[in-house]
Amino acid sequence: MRRLTLILSDLYLPEEEAHDVVPMPNLEWLLRFANGRQSITDWRTWLASELGYVAGEIIPFASFSGPRDAWFATPVHLFAALDHVRLDARGLLTLASDERGAWCAAFARTFGPQYVLHDDGVRGFFLTGLAPANVRTADPARLLGADIAADIPRAAEAGELRRLGAEIEMWLHAEPLNGARTRRGERPVSALWLWGGGVTPSRETAKPRQSDVGFVGDDAFVAALARDAGQSMRAASLDGSEFGENASLPAHGVVVLAPMSGEPRQSLADVDCLWLGAARRSLERGALVEVVANDSVVRVSGRPSWRIWRRRSGWAKGLARPPRDVKA
Repeated sequence: MRRLTLILSDLYLPEEEAHDVVPMPNLEWLLRFANGRQSITDWRTWLASELGYVAGEIIPFASFSGPRDAWFATPVHLFAALDHVRLDARGLLTLASDERGAWCAAFARTFGPQYVLHDDGVRGFFLTGLAPANVRTADPARLLGADIAADIPRAAEAGELRRLGAEIEMWLHAEPLNGARTRRGERPVSALWLWGGGVTPSRETAKPRQSDVGFVGDDAFVAALARDAGQSMRAASLDGSEFGENASLPAHGVVVLAPMSGEPRQSLADVDCLWLGAARRSLERGALVEVVANDSVVRVSGRPSWRIWRRRSGWAKGLARPPRDVKA
C-alpha cells in the first residue's frame, strides 16, 4: 500500500481558538473517515521515527539539518502589545534568495567572524558560533499570534543565546535592509528567532530504513531527511500535481506545507482544495493517507474502514487538542 503524509507544519490550535477560520471541506471529510488519531510530541521527531531514526540521531534539529552546532535563525516580525510582546499572526517571514545573501553579508560585517549566518532557504538561516548548550527552545511556528514570553530561553546555559538575540534585535532596528523592506511595503525583520540548537551528539548521520520516499516542501529538516535518503526535495507545485491522476507515486510521499505562514498558494483554502483534495483522490487509488497537524496524526485508509455513521463536524474541532483533566 502506498502512503501519503501531509504535514501542516504551522497549524497549531490553542484550545480557546479551536474554531474554523476558513472552510476546509476536504479536511473535514478526511477527519470524518479517519481510522484513528495519534497524539505526538512534535512532527519532526514523529516523521524521523517513521523513517527509521531514533531521537538521538536527529536532535538537535538544526545540527541535523545544517552545519554542526548550528541553530535555526528564523526571521520573525514581532509587535508590542500593552504589556507583552507577541509574534505576529503572519510573523514568520520568507526572504528571496538575493535578500538572504544581503542579510548574511550585513550580519557578517557586524557579528563576524565569531558568529556566522548561513542561508537556509526561504524559511530563514542557520547560525553558527554559539557555544553548545542544553537550552530548551520553541519552534516559532507554535507561537504565531501568541505572547512569546513563556518561550524565551531562561535556563542557566542560555546566557549567550539571550545576549546575542538581544544584540541582533538592536542591530535589526537600525539595519538599512529593514528600511528597504518597509519601503517595499513588507514587514521588517524584528528578530532572528534562535531555536533548534544545543549539544550535538558525536555521531555519523544515520540512514533511514526507507529509500522509496518522495519529499515535497521547503523545510530544512525535511531537506536533510531527503538527502539521507538519496533524494532531492521538490518545491510544492501550484496545483498539487505531484499526486494527480497521472503522477508516479513513491512508496511514501511526504509533503510539508505551511498554510499559516507560507506562500499565498499554501493558504488554508488552497491546501484544502489542492493538496487535501489530491489526498482524497489518492485514497481512491488505494493509498494510506495521513494528515499531521496540531501535534496529531490522523490516518485514513480504504473504504471498508470508513466510519460512515460519523457525523460531520468542523475541522478545527476535529484537530483540537483533548481537554486537560481537571481534578477537584
